[in-house]
Amino acid sequence: MELEQKRIVYCRRQLAQTSACTETADCIVPDAFPDVGRVVYACGTAAIGDHAPQNGRLLISGTVQTVILYEPENGGGLRRLEVPLSFAHIEECAQLDSSSVCLVECRVSAVEASVVNSRKLSIAADLVLTAECYDKTACDYTENIADDHLELLSETCEAVLPDEAQLFSFSVLEDIPVEETDGLSLLKQSCTLQITECRAMRDRIVVRGEAALRCLVMQLDEAVRTISKTTPFTQVFELTGAVEEDTPDAQLTVRSLECRIAADHSLSCTVNADALVLLRRSHTLHCITDFYLPGVLLKTREDSASLYSSPEPQPFSAESVESIQTAAHISHVICADAVCCGVRAAEKGLQISASVQVLCLDDEQRLCSVQRVLPLTFTGIEAGTCLRPSLSVRAQPVGERGLTLTVTAEGECERETPLTLRHLCSVEQTARQADTGVTLLVRHIAEETRLWDIAKDCGSTRAAICAANDLPSDTAAVSDTTGAGPGRAASAGCP
Repeated sequence: MELEQKRIVYCRRQLAQTSACTETADCIVPDAFPDVGRVVYACGTAAIGDHAPQNGRLLISGTVQTVILYEPENGGGLRRLEVPLSFAHIEECAQLDSSSVCLVECRVSAVEASVVNSRKLSIAADLVLTAECYDKTACDYTENIADDHLELLSETCEAVLPDEAQLFSFSVLEDIPVEETDGLSLLKQSCTLQITECRAMRDRIVVRGEAALRCLVMQLDEAVRTISKTTPFTQVFELTGAVEEDTPDAQLTVRSLECRIAADHSLSCTVNADALVLLRRSHTLHCITDFYLPGVLLKTREDSASLYSSPEPQPFSAESVESIQTAAHISHVICADAVCCGVRAAEKGLQISASVQVLCLDDEQRLCSVQRVLPLTFTGIEAGTCLRPSLSVRAQPVGERGLTLTVTAEGECERETPLTLRHLCSVEQTARQADTGVTLLVRHIAEETRLWDIAKDCGSTRAAICAANDLPSDTAAVSDTTGAGPGRAASAGCP
């Protein structure tokens, strides 16, 4: 017997993990700054310096630029203090090595600054790190057994597999016109990348999208406002082997964001980003489900082989509303941000842990902030792997001391389907089955039974049973019937 073996090499996702960590530091207020009275607002922007896959782990490092607004102890205008923090995080995964392709994102979910004394602050930055890693893997299975006398049962199935996974880095530059840049101070910056088109060409992938930039700035009069800008971008990545018929899938993350106030009344922004490009292709597999040799005992040695089919992710958008209480009455909301800290499947959809921060004004028009971590349930989303959902939030003052938060989650869900295949290492004939001397068998079938199972049990073939009982040659199963057929002495069977 000749075993026809086949090997499929594809990229399998080995890691899809969202983790949280906290970095702390003490800050001594510089001599040029007045004593600290009250911390008004704290925020931060993360930048990934490196993410290096190693044997069994992924090392992520970078910095967080925190900004603290505080009121001086003896009065006076708000003061802005910058404190950089460095971070290093390790994700353990036994399947990773130096050749793994990894897409990493780091977001700041919250920054807390507490007053130790008038000249010292204690700062804690909560970070959310998301990592998605792919490795080349091989699956060996047996597609066919070449033997004229062997009865072979097989089926055809389709599997969608990422044949290629590559990481590309690119940058988006933008100058945002700003009125009255004199004395303008940058507090916080963020950027969201959205894809509008992703298509394949010969050995190239074209990605078009939009970069949504938002900056929080403070004016000389201490008024805080946001500056928003959306700019289009087009990137062409070299990917050997890509053809126009391919359906590529790209995922984008911001690695770092640099903004500065320019002298020409503009806000200059540089977005450094990564793109993970997957080429998903459909494979037709011929899978052996059963086999036997009539009248002969077979000895087999086999392994179980598994493929993980992953069709193109499906986009989703859902909304959740939550009400929270505040310490003071809110007269005006300046801006609101939300960061996803974790996702898990719920009975009716997805449950997302969201860190929400609202910057607002109280009745005395003083700047204040509200920080909450909320468990939100988004219904109508099928369970699966949720790939980096992005959150946006609208905040509305309600009642004497309350806020209504409307959180929108957008992202993609991917459902991975495992396929178990047979990998036959060897098939050997051991001995012929004992000859009963019976040349004709009569059997009654009550419940529906596959003709294949009857033939295998009797040491016969489907063709022989169909011929003996005048059944159509394509008969797959029989029920509530009595039939006859050749016995084992003739290497045949009956229903």
